Amino acid sequence: MLYGLDPSLYLCLHCRGQSTYQSILYGRKRADSEQYLRLLSTYALSSVIYLNDNASD
Repeated sequence: MLYGLDPSLYLCLHCRGQSTYQSILYGRKRADSEQYLRLLSTYALSSVIYLNDNASD
């Protein structure tokens, strides 16, 4: 991933690595929770549709 990057840029990134790592981790957690919420809402929607289909019988 880091191939072709300027070594000085890599060093700079390495120095800031900890905070960058934290923000990436935080970003991933947020993305995961958003995906989880989307999945949850999709599941809720499909189960409501399923219940409605069964109720009409």
